[in-house]
Formats: sequence, structure tokens, C-alpha cells
Amino acid sequence: DSPNDRLREVGYGYFEHNPSPALATRLMQALATETGEFVRPSLVRALAALAGANPQVRDALVADAGRGVDYFRSSVIEALGDYRIAAATPRLVAIAKLEGPLQDDAVLALGKIGDKAALTALAELQRSGDQVLQTSVAAGICLIGQNCSSHLGFLQKTLGFAEDHPGYQELLRGAAAGLGAIGARGNEE
Repeated sequence: DSPNDRLREVGYGYFEHNPSPALATRLMQALATETGEFVRPSLVRALAALAGANPQVRDALVADAGRGVDYFRSSVIEALGDYRIAAATPRLVAIAKLEGPLQDDAVLALGKIGDKAALTALAELQRSGDQVLQTSVAAGICLIGQNCSSHLGFLQKTLGFAEDHPGYQELLRGAAAGLGAIGARGNEE
């Protein structure tokens, strides 16, 4: 309840790593009013840590992925992926099909969730998506467990190319983010 953004951010961060189901209602109330640019992502992650055991929290986060300011939506989408909230798959597929700043986030989140139902949408994006989106699509498909060696090779080559050629920073960021997500899931390759 502190008016200090930093204190709220740290408090919510604590509850992400030390989830307390007893605080679910209070955190949900805060979700309706929290507008702190650096605080809301911490609150969302604290709620995501509870979403597996609490359908109301899960449903609120899935709904939040589809509304509001893109910056906040991005943090919700990332948390849905990181916490593997499979109920978000249809919402994330819909977001992944829309060109825009959330498309990469949604594609990577689908991969992190690992629901094979998303493969059809990712395969379509692989055929039709722009060059920059391909890094996220490759990472997403690999995270789901399909043809990972080939996708890792693509990401590694793209990273090398983008690093050596100025002007391809978006490809560099996408390849690095994709490889980072794959590595974070324990893929030693």
C-alpha cells in the first residue's frame, strides 16, 4: 500500500519468488489500480506465480494480455509464458497473428508454454511473417520441441550475421532473445 513505487515493486517481486495464495485477492485488487510503469510488471509476475493454483488469477491475467497499454500487456504476455499458463494459448495465438509490437512477445510466450496446439499458428507465421519475426518463431518452435537443432542453427547464424553487419540490430536482438529463452529452459546446445 506504500505510495513509494520502489517499495511496491520490491514487495511484489518478493511475492513472485515467495508466492502467498492468501494474498491473491489483495494482489488482484492492486491489478485493477496499479499504474506504476515499473511496478505493474512486478505485480503481474507475482500474480502469475499464483495462477497455476488459482483460476480467477489465471483468467484475469489472460484477459489482461488482451487489453490496455502495450507496455503492460507485454509484461503480462511474458509472465504467461514464463509461468507456462496453458489456458493463455488461444489468446496468445490471436495476439501472435497481429502485426505489431506484441507479436514477438506472444510468439516467444507460446514457445515457453510448450502447448503443441500453437504449432499450426507458428508454422503459418514461419511462412508469412517478416524477417525479424522469424527469430522469435524459430525460438518458439524449438521451445515447443520441434526440429530444435535446425532452429538453433538458424538463430546462431542470424546472430552471427547481425553482429557482423551494422543495421540489423532488430535481428540481433531477436536472435539473442530467442537463444536466451532456449538456454533458460535448460537446452545446453
